[in-house]
Amino acid sequence: MKHSSKHSISTFYQPWRVTFLDHCARMGGGEIALLHLVEELDISKVSPSVLLGEEGLLHSELERTGVDCQCLHIPVSLNGIHRQEVLREGFCKPLSVPRLLKTSLCVARQARMKRALLLHCNSLKSDVIGGIAGKLANIRVIWHVRDRLHTGYMPQQVCRMLGSLSHIVPDGVIANSRSTMLSLFPEENIASAPSFQCREVIHDGVPLSAFTSLLPIRRGCELTVGMIGRIAPWKGQRIFIEAAKGIHSRFPGVRFQIVGGALFGEEDYEREISDMVAGEPSEYIRFLGYLPNPAEVMRHFDILVHASIIGEPFGQVVIEAMASGIPVVATNGGGIPEIITDGENGLLAEMGNSVDLANCIKKLIVDPDLRTGLAKSGRECVLERFTVCQVARKVEKFYDHLLSAPD
Repeated sequence: MKHSSKHSISTFYQPWRVTFLDHCARMGGGEIALLHLVEELDISKVSPSVLLGEEGLLHSELERTGVDCQCLHIPVSLNGIHRQEVLREGFCKPLSVPRLLKTSLCVARQARMKRALLLHCNSLKSDVIGGIAGKLANIRVIWHVRDRLHTGYMPQQVCRMLGSLSHIVPDGVIANSRSTMLSLFPEENIASAPSFQCREVIHDGVPLSAFTSLLPIRRGCELTVGMIGRIAPWKGQRIFIEAAKGIHSRFPGVRFQIVGGALFGEEDYEREISDMVAGEPSEYIRFLGYLPNPAEVMRHFDILVHASIIGEPFGQVVIEAMASGIPVVATNGGGIPEIITDGENGLLAEMGNSVDLANCIKKLIVDPDLRTGLAKSGRECVLERFTVCQVARKVEKFYDHLLSAPD
């Protein structure tokens, strides 16, 4: 895109007032990434405020940092709808359209009151709400896309709808991985953005201050293998449990821990995977539930496993483990190969293959030198490419590019 003359918005309005929008206040990966980003922004360049669709832990954490944060209390009939129900019960349901418009109007009013130059949308639902609000308030809109448009993750019609809207609604699109960007804009079209639109891949990052206490690699086979993430079918807890059962007969001293809870109506799946270990003779597989501090939890892990059966949009927990100096086994799909090079800074297993996952874990169990090498390389990779400081500088540069562009 061509930059405008010296009379650009960028020249006259620093710090830029940016309003972030997220329909959710539960601490999923996107919300953790948002919290880290807002904390790291240079306040001499960006004056952030946050609008959330509900009360929750994210609201409390943002208030703790001193960020201006308000809750809109989006109606449950709109905010609580699951992506699998969108077409049947969501935005296309006649009674939901007035609620959608009312919520978008509320967002537009709040953004105008805050004199925002940008509305930075952080979730798929907020993309739709914020897209309408931006038009109503005449404010430029950024979609920060953290979900791959994949038919295993959401209905095909929803993928098509969001893919079409992504070309015409936002003024700028940030994706958390190239894989996520390609799910919006196929490779043959990724460079053909409309003249008004900026697009960029900006990987998420970790605050290194939270991941500084690195533990020595333990030798022997009395190890703890952990998995951290939302309890959901596509996250692969079932595959992890199957792999653990295959490992246990050979390495009975290894313990497996699953950290996370069901956030978005997936309690039935949580009960289902709990039943998978209910009849086991010993407690070598344990469910720890949701724990708020991943750095503290990971201190007890010798190996971190990522087991998603659908390509992960990025892999926040993967870089958190690497930052902590913990060797990682992750499934080879989505944005994960943009983080891990197999055999160099982690191991990659075939998605949905519990035997391959188990074989990768066994390699690390029996080879402490391999664990040491992968942990060291993983930490170096994060320092070089995946710190939240780097993310913030890239986002600030993106704002400058977008606000300097002619209307």
